[in-house]
Amino acid sequence: MNETKPKEVLPKRTLNLSQGIIYGIGCGIGGSIFVLLGLGIEYAGSGILLSLILGGILIFFTGLNYAELSTSLPIAGGAYNFSKEGIGGFLAFIIGFFLWIANVATCSFSAQIFALVFNEVFIKLNIPISNTFITIIAILPIILTSLVIFRTQKVAIKALLIFTLVLIGMFAFFILIGLIITPFTNPNIVLTQIKFEGIIPAFLLLFILFTSITSNLAYLNPDLKNPSKNIPKTIIYAILLT
Repeated sequence: MNETKPKEVLPKRTLNLSQGIIYGIGCGIGGSIFVLLGLGIEYAGSGILLSLILGGILIFFTGLNYAELSTSLPIAGGAYNFSKEGIGGFLAFIIGFFLWIANVATCSFSAQIFALVFNEVFIKLNIPISNTFITIIAILPIILTSLVIFRTQKVAIKALLIFTLVLIGMFAFFILIGLIITPFTNPNIVLTQIKFEGIIPAFLLLFILFTSITSNLAYLNPDLKNPSKNIPKTIIYAILLT
C-alpha cells in the first residue's frame, strides 16, 4: 500500500518592496520615539544628532547581517530561526525565550506610553482621572492589538502600514508648521549646548528604536515577494529612511 506524502503548503507572499519599507519605518518610529527622544535630548542636548548618527551606523552593519541571514533563510521565525539553524538545541531555545520576553516588555512599554499621553491630555484639560482609568487605557491597546493579530496576520500588517503612513503624515505636518511658524513666533532660537558626556548614554537609550527595525523585518520574510532581492533592500532602505 503506497502512502501519499502530504503536500507542503507554502505561505502566500503578498507584500511588495514599498510595503516592506513602510513596515520597517513603522517599527522604528513607533510610540516610543515620543518619549525616548525627549529623554535623549536631556542627556545629550544638541548632541542628540550625534547619538542618532552613531545608532544609525551601528544598526546599518547589523542590518547587513540580518539581510544576509534573511536571504539565506527566507522563512518564518526571525532571529530565533537564525539561532536554531546556526547553533540549535537548548541555546536556540534560550535565545527565543529572551526574544519573547523582550517583545512582551516592548508591548508593555508602548502601552504605558499610550496611557501617559492620554494622562497628559486630561491634565491639560483639567479633567481629573483615577489611576484605575489610566491602567484600563494602558490595557485596552494590548487587548485590541492581540485580537487583530490573532484574527489574521494579514490584517495586522495592513493596520501597521496604515498607522505608519498616518505617523509619517503627522511628522511631516509638524515639521512643516514648525518651519513656517517658528521664525515669526520665536525668532531668537537658542539651541542647547552639546553635552558630550551624554552622547553615549543617549545613544544607548535610543538604540532600541533602531533594533526594532531589523528584528521585526526578520519576521516579515514569509510575506515579502521575491525575498532574495527585496529583503536586503527593505532592511537597508528602512534603516536609511528612518
